[in-house]
Amino acid sequence: MGNKMRGVKAMVDRSRAEHIESPSMYRRELVQISLEEVTMPQISVINESSDYSGADVKSMLDAFGEQWNNDLKPIWNLEPAAFSFVAKGTPPPAGSWWVVFLDNSDQATALAYHDLTNEGLPISKVFVRTILADKASVSVGATHEICEMAVDPFINSAYQDSGGHLLGGRDLRSG
Repeated sequence: MGNKMRGVKAMVDRSRAEHIESPSMYRRELVQISLEEVTMPQISVINESSDYSGADVKSMLDAFGEQWNNDLKPIWNLEPAAFSFVAKGTPPPAGSWWVVFLDNSDQATALAYHDLTNEGLPISKVFVRTILADKASVSVGATHEICEMAVDPFINSAYQDSGGHLLGGRDLRSG
């Protein structure tokens, strides 16, 4: 397969975000995505949180790249990824994957999770105020979701454990 996944068809339940500032506003629809020529992404890191500064988010970019390119890439056979900061109020480039820092979770007990953008591409949502209220680490929440997004980008993967049990990508999630 080289550096691209070819010939894969997937049915996914896609959330279409109306506004990243209002993550609870969704329309659900079943869509078919053809992964004929999917390559690893440019990842836009967007800060929409009022509780975390742009400088705080920017300070994590090198660690995100290190984790993806040095830790995940060789084990999961991923393509390299580049992370770039997108200033508040600026739309991310078309075709990019997103890591978005928001204030409050729109899912009960979720500190962060990953989903799909309105383009059908991966998005990790990190809920800063919710994480801080839980006395947890914002950077751990972000990197956890980036790892999940890297290995199960379309939230539809399946894996077999050493005992022969088949597990869905969602079964492996801890959050």
